[in-house]
Amino acid sequence: MSAANADSQPEAVPAQLARTPALVALWRYWRSKLDGRPVLPRADFYPGDIPELLPILTLTEVTPEGRLRYRIAGGKVAEAYGFEATGKYLDEFLSPDRLKVAHLHVGTAIARARPVFSHTTYASPGGLSYVNSRLNIPLSDSAGAINLVIAAHIFEFAPTLRARFGDSTVLPSTDALDVL
Repeated sequence: MSAANADSQPEAVPAQLARTPALVALWRYWRSKLDGRPVLPRADFYPGDIPELLPILTLTEVTPEGRLRYRIAGGKVAEAYGFEATGKYLDEFLSPDRLKVAHLHVGTAIARARPVFSHTTYASPGGLSYVNSRLNIPLSDSAGAINLVIAAHIFEFAPTLRARFGDSTVLPSTDALDVL
């Protein structure tokens, strides 16, 4: 089922997502696949069903050691960071402050077994700011452990700042998180 077909689903869309079509599409796709289960198994999540979202998706794994690793990072995510992030551990390229935010978002989605909407403003040393709004949805692995999060990222910043988002000197200045 494509995200466009999911638009006919009657489930209410949380207000936090309503103004962002890509987040609404991911929410509806997830709801259409959930089928009464508390958490969607990774095996039942088919990124190819929602090709229009692939550039903004990440699939983050929490390793047994507690590290976060992007198993998948879409093209817009790579563009925002200024490098290909697929396969990388987040502690290899995020500052400690940004890593703490990532652990909070991913960890909350996994611990609560619920989607989490987050809206984080980042500030550069020069005073420029940009935003990353995300819908983080927990997934379970083949053994039933909840240790994966699929997320859609909406980046808001001027094109001249794109490569700077991956700069380790860019720090979170505000962070809002809602369990949905």
